[in-house]
Amino acid sequence: MPANASAHKLRVRVGPDELNFDRQYTSFEVGRASRDSSGLLTTTGTLTLAVTKYPAPVATMNPRTAEGRALWHRGQLIKLQVTKSNGTWADHPCGWLYILAEPLPPYPGNPFLEIEVGCQLALRDFEQGDDQVAANVNGVNRTAAIAGCFAQCGVSNWVGEVNSYPIPFEVNKQGGSFMQLAGTIAWGGISLLWQNNQGQITNVSAAISLGTPVVELAIGHDEISYEPSEGGETPCERIVYAGAGSRTKANAETVSVASEDYGPASTVDPEAGNDPIVIRASVITESIAGGARHRTELVRAPLGIVSPVAFPKSTALGLDEYTDVAHAYEETPTGKLLTITTKQRRLYPAAMPEYFKRLSENDRNTLSTVDIFSKVAVDEYRYTDKDTVELVRSLVQEPIGAIVPEEDHEDAAVLIYTEVNGEGYQQPRKREIWKTDTAIQPLVKVKDITVDSPNARDRVRVKTALITSNNTTEISNAGQTTPPAAERKPEAYSLEEFQTEGVASFGTYPGSDLQERERTFTLEVGVVGAAQLAELAQIEGLLLIGRRQGQQIQAPLLDALIDNPEPLTLWTCQEPDGNIYCFQADSIQYTHERDKAVVGCNGIWIGTIEATEDDPTPSYSASAVTPPYNSVRLVEDAALVVPRPTTVYRPMIGGMRMGGTIKRYPYPLTGRTRPMIGGMRMGGGIRRMIYHDMVGGMRSGGTWNRTRSFRGGMRMGGPGPGDFSGGLLSGLIAFWNLNGDGTDEVGSAHLTADTGVTWVTGQVGQAAGFLGNLDGTEKLTVTDDALTMGSAITVAFIVKNIPLTTFIQRSTETDIEWGFFASISGGWANVTFFVRESDGSSSETTIDFSSTSLSDRTNTFLMIGWANGSEIGLELHEFETSQVATSTTPVSITLGGLSGATLQVGTGAMSSSNFFDAIGLWDLVLSSDDRDDLWNDGLGTEHPFE
Repeated sequence: MPANASAHKLRVRVGPDELNFDRQYTSFEVGRASRDSSGLLTTTGTLTLAVTKYPAPVATMNPRTAEGRALWHRGQLIKLQVTKSNGTWADHPCGWLYILAEPLPPYPGNPFLEIEVGCQLALRDFEQGDDQVAANVNGVNRTAAIAGCFAQCGVSNWVGEVNSYPIPFEVNKQGGSFMQLAGTIAWGGISLLWQNNQGQITNVSAAISLGTPVVELAIGHDEISYEPSEGGETPCERIVYAGAGSRTKANAETVSVASEDYGPASTVDPEAGNDPIVIRASVITESIAGGARHRTELVRAPLGIVSPVAFPKSTALGLDEYTDVAHAYEETPTGKLLTITTKQRRLYPAAMPEYFKRLSENDRNTLSTVDIFSKVAVDEYRYTDKDTVELVRSLVQEPIGAIVPEEDHEDAAVLIYTEVNGEGYQQPRKREIWKTDTAIQPLVKVKDITVDSPNARDRVRVKTALITSNNTTEISNAGQTTPPAAERKPEAYSLEEFQTEGVASFGTYPGSDLQERERTFTLEVGVVGAAQLAELAQIEGLLLIGRRQGQQIQAPLLDALIDNPEPLTLWTCQEPDGNIYCFQADSIQYTHERDKAVVGCNGIWIGTIEATEDDPTPSYSASAVTPPYNSVRLVEDAALVVPRPTTVYRPMIGGMRMGGTIKRYPYPLTGRTRPMIGGMRMGGGIRRMIYHDMVGGMRSGGTWNRTRSFRGGMRMGGPGPGDFSGGLLSGLIAFWNLNGDGTDEVGSAHLTADTGVTWVTGQVGQAAGFLGNLDGTEKLTVTDDALTMGSAITVAFIVKNIPLTTFIQRSTETDIEWGFFASISGGWANVTFFVRESDGSSSETTIDFSSTSLSDRTNTFLMIGWANGSEIGLELHEFETSQVATSTTPVSITLGGLSGATLQVGTGAMSSSNFFDAIGLWDLVLSSDDRDDLWNDGLGTEHPFE
């Protein structure tokens, strides 16, 4: 085909107004970069325009003038179209370009404007500082990591999807650009990034695979030039791809130390002689797991020492003390210490020896082996905005019988506050601190008193009244001159570096023996394992062989190339002897002049097919032209000795197992993966991002506050007591929307509205309001054993104006299964959630408004209480201020339900400013994300939670 027969017209449109520069067009050269481990198929070129007869409204083509600078600035869009062989117009394969640099002005000796153009990959490839946040792509999949890099360099139209190899460790950009980092991440996912002729950035597989040929040339007839490649890199028989990464390791450790002290038996019983016996045995266990710290100490001693009143001479070992110490931290990776809870249990006679002596013989026999809480202490920490300690408040509780043993009590084991200690720090100036110590104790501990009252309850009340026993301030400008720093949560995970490699072996011709020649390549970012590296090694090896034995080809701009603008197209060239050489186009170039248009490429040879006499018209289908490592019809090939990996890389759910242990995770360790029912919510603002998968379609309206993973997916080991939920519908027992009636949206536990209950505007639709009669009749009730508490429970509701009483509970006439109550302390409200234990006792947790950012109990709150065998928790969200407070208390209990109990919403002491809305009950503990769903960015929600 003569070269001038390949002439094509070209349209040139500049800027958002698409100014017509067809007449000024002189020449256009553009091409894509070679495929390599950079992962970028960048398009760059030069457009030459003649400076003559400017199209309206262009006043000048001189880029040094104000008008010209506004037109020919860096980043200006240029679109190009080209005619096909039938004269119709189509987008040029490289027809969406940007000006990369302001062109030099024309001058009389050179009346042309030579404009450097390129795709977005080239435009956005500029240096950026290494301290950018998006350089840390930790634990996300490659698609999201690339999007984060693109966001830093101004690319917003990334729609590709790179193979889901997760990046299991933090990647810090060191020099270069975020565009280069994105390309490196894509290459590690066996992909290459490129921009199509519509301006869209996407990706193409980096693997050398074969599809339908785009260009079919008959050598000596169709081509313009066809020459062997020169200067290709020497192939090697062994390719090694090496990578360095980091494994994620859980920092879980449990250490137990046991000790025994011996002494003579006469220590317990003077008549027992001096034989050695164990007089003290202890086991101390300290554990760190999941960012939590826990300590227990079990001390056993002869019962004659522990409780000589109940067991005067017994040398049998029994419980002396069991102490449990739990540290609670903020729910962040490096959260500050919030509380230290210490619980101590002893036998009844050892905890209250004097009181035990006064009991009847029958009571002593009954209680002698019962263990009770002898001391419960909670140390609460408050910090300044500089993360130094501002206040440490210690709350200590002990049984009444141990404080006033001489008095009679209905239940001497009931805990009362016996110490309230405060340790405060202030720093009015540098290198000086003020430390204030305050102690509050029961009156009976401060001085001996006699209460003249015939009523035992009054005498106990007076003796246990709290008074200030100490209040001192110490000023220090030497030694410690700054407040203590916050104790931080132990790191739940740590990273350790590892090295790995993958190998591919080749022969220079079929059946050749392997040599020892070897080349090593390195993957800089995102190692997953040897299988991935082996696949990259195969790609590199085939590129070395294919380029070495490839061809340089020039051909007319055929319609097939215009219709198939994808990179890495397949070209087949049939020589006169009938052999068909298969090439993959590399570094393809387009050259346009007024009288011709030529396309050139470096053809990477991927195999040769012999055309037989029986089939003089060779087929170019994928079944006939096959890659060299999967073919039996090739005459010459890059004979791959080691088969190509067939591993299907899939996202890791629990991480990759290497050596029998979990080594890495695909999601940030600070987040909990969960789904979004209904898919993505469009509209509104993006509040925060946690990388997860999406379920369902797309939803309009509302606010997108996070993305999630699969709801209802695989749960290992089955559900157990206190399992976290998989969505608000999971484990839901009952839900009352309270939109005009007490209908249970889930079951048949419908609430009955008693006298005084009305229906008002609530937080979500209508709510149950109250007339304020204060006559004991204003409440909603239902008696239904389907609501009985099991091994775990969550209760959630919206309340306006927190009542200072027990305001929602499930109870019988004699016992309470669970409930919420509020009280006033020092002008602040305290809200408590409590649950009944199987032995009839109760456990609780409290939020003190004075130690939170909550403002006013008369506002509207979402309250969520939960409990299982190991924890009881309470969370309050304030709608008016969007503040939130959470309190959790570690416990070791068995929950106890009540049959025949009545759920009461309101207690007959509600005011006209109170209302209840959207009440739900679950038989499991809702996760923090599910609790966030109830909050719904300050909007609240109701069943069916859509």
